[in-house]
Amino acid sequence: MKHGAQRGMSLVVALFVVVVLGLLAAFAVNIGTSQRETANLRLASDRALLAARAGTEWAGTRALVNNACAANTVMNLNQGALNGFRVTVSCSATSHSEGAVNYRVYDVTSFAQYGSFGSAGYASRTLTARFTSAP
Repeated sequence: MKHGAQRGMSLVVALFVVVVLGLLAAFAVNIGTSQRETANLRLASDRALLAARAGTEWAGTRALVNNACAANTVMNLNQGALNGFRVTVSCSATSHSEGAVNYRVYDVTSFAQYGSFGSAGYASRTLTARFTSAP
């Protein structure tokens, strides 16, 4: 009887080892997937920042070179890494004078977003900048 009882015990140990190794493998795959998703979301956030920066630079150039400030402009980017981003740029201008010097100050807000809020892969960033034509 002892011999038969020992055989059954080794089967239980073997099954236990297989189950534990399977759980460890599943855990390793899960960790790898979450790290990849975190990196993808970080990249999307960085791209949103660059898209928002592109919007502020576009508005600042327009304001300083053309002396024009668009109240609200929507741009759909379609080049390179910023493809698919929608950038909403708003600008307001105020006139100032100090002695005989007149100048304008432009306040620009740029909101960039990719996808729809609540969807997988959604990313957005908002930047504000101030430009002036003061000498």
